[in-house]
Amino acid sequence: MTDRTTPAPFAVKLLLAYLAVDGLLRIALMLNDWIRAATPALDLYFRGVIVLFYLLIGIQILLRTTAGRIWAVVFFLLFSTLELVKYVAHPHVWLAIGLGGRVRTIASLVVYLGFAAFLLGRRAREFLRG
Repeated sequence: MTDRTTPAPFAVKLLLAYLAVDGLLRIALMLNDWIRAATPALDLYFRGVIVLFYLLIGIQILLRTTAGRIWAVVFFLLFSTLELVKYVAHPHVWLAIGLGGRVRTIASLVVYLGFAAFLLGRRAREFLRG
């Protein structure tokens, strides 16, 4: 059992850094699309909800709550499933995104599933105990 003064494992720091950087990138893309009016408003709202969810997960993990760990696992598994379903249901999209898009998609899946596996592990469970 860890107390509140135990330093965070490297994977937790990496997870928080990922959420911060990816959230900032999503905000930048969202603002760019909003300024150019290149994206429907519903898509912009959806992106905003994802950024708020990143913020919620990040704050809960900083507070070392079990709920933050559970929500992060749900989030990463849900996004992985949605990515896989998208390409299984519409294989022409997989062919249309090119090699760079495929590498980025596979890398995203590896990152999402890696974070989910870490958060389901014993070390994360001990550290993120509310």
